Amino acid sequence: MPLSGADSRFRNTKGISCNEFAIHIGPNKIMFIPRNKNGSHYTLHFGVRPGILDFHETWKDQDEIKHKTLFAMSLSDLPDLLTELGHDTAESLPGIIRKLRPGWMGHRKIGLVLGLIPTDQQLEAAAKLGKRKRLVLSKQALAANIRTPEFLEDIFDEPDCIFTLISMKSGKAKQIGFGYKVTLPTGEPRLFWVKQSDILAAMRHLENQSVQAASKYAIPLECYSQHDL
Repeated sequence: MPLSGADSRFRNTKGISCNEFAIHIGPNKIMFIPRNKNGSHYTLHFGVRPGILDFHETWKDQDEIKHKTLFAMSLSDLPDLLTELGHDTAESLPGIIRKLRPGWMGHRKIGLVLGLIPTDQQLEAAAKLGKRKRLVLSKQALAANIRTPEFLEDIFDEPDCIFTLISMKSGKAKQIGFGYKVTLPTGEPRLFWVKQSDILAAMRHLENQSVQAASKYAIPLECYSQHDL
């Protein structure tokens, strides 16, 4: 699971780790391990039973390991589910993307911060390989990338990236969205942005659509036994 093909240090890694959580990737499963969940973790398992995708929680109760399936479906239905979710995403996201101009930002007292969302290169520089072959991210190294350009127009000199938009209109810094600097095939740079409130609304919509779509393919849990997890 390398961050990019350029860095051989990260070949054959088995996940990623930071202070809040860890993600472990095995041959047929993906584990999400929160740091503050009292030892509980979640597993997306492809093949706990032949032909079944199983999402379950695992925790330790005294000396006993316990499991609880939260969702299960047939792997043969997965392409249809992903296609349905892809259509929902494609319909929801384009309408919230707006053009962005430095003049408009200056007039409305909106600044930008680089580095809060790191690039692939910054992630590679901030990562090291841990004992369990997981990428361990350094908060200090990531924080060192955070900066504010002297002039808004300086964003055009940056590599293509995502940056954070901050409003100072009320005298207090308030995050209002995310900007995108992209370079067209012609070599011309362009800026776009997405309002944070639009992102949250789109995420809520997609969450509802995802639940509805997944429920159509779910195996009833009362029909799904919990052996051999």
